[in-house]
Amino acid sequence: MSNDDAPAVFVTGATGDVGSAVVRHLQAKGQRVVGAVRPGSSARLLDGVEAREFAFGPDVAAHRAALAGCDRLFLLRPPAIEDVQRQLFPVIDAALDTGIRQIV
Repeated sequence: MSNDDAPAVFVTGATGDVGSAVVRHLQAKGQRVVGAVRPGSSARLLDGVEAREFAFGPDVAAHRAALAGCDRLFLLRPPAIEDVQRQLFPVIDAALDTGIRQIV
């Protein structure tokens, strides 16, 4: 199995201080990383990270699509989220639906 086919870690906040540190650590361990980017964002991910559009919210189908092929999730809650049940719980539901086996 090539690294491109290996299950990946999906990292939210991958362009920020904490998320990019997580990405660097995972890459140093040889892990395949998929980074969440906001739709329309010009933020850049570190080299070697696959970018997928992702926005917190109630769209479980969109979350499932973003998480496809990943088996772990680093879920960093943005400070702007006030309604955790409406904005964050659907991400967890989608993760469970797609076979994510670990959420940090």
